[in-house]
Amino acid sequence: KHANDEMLKLAMIETKESLGKLDEIMSTPGVDGIYIGPADLSLAIGEEPGFDRPESTKAYSEILRILEHAKKNNIFAGIHNGTPEYAQKMIDKGFNFVTIGADQRALSAGSKAVVDKMKGFSKKEESKAY
Repeated sequence: KHANDEMLKLAMIETKESLGKLDEIMSTPGVDGIYIGPADLSLAIGEEPGFDRPESTKAYSEILRILEHAKKNNIFAGIHNGTPEYAQKMIDKGFNFVTIGADQRALSAGSKAVVDKMKGFSKKEESKAY
């Protein structure tokens, strides 16, 4: 019971069906908030999947509509983002929390930076240790 009291329970809003049941989902007892996966949401409504949706897209309009329903139901609203700049835009719109990128992308970018830096060092005489 204690663990359940300490857990944040979020409903993911990223299907066409969920868009028609926003208040039902958000008023479910025990739901603390919602989390939007914009790539899956875009795909579900017939748009190209991706993060950081342009304001001209239906996905962007739906994201703002979901946010308004979360505010109306007095629950947290979160969204995944592709860039820090877009995440700040979503915070400015009223999202309570944001996620940026993914661990795999961060690890990949960090590893690439290290390899690129190492490639830039001048070669020394090869080791004869092996």
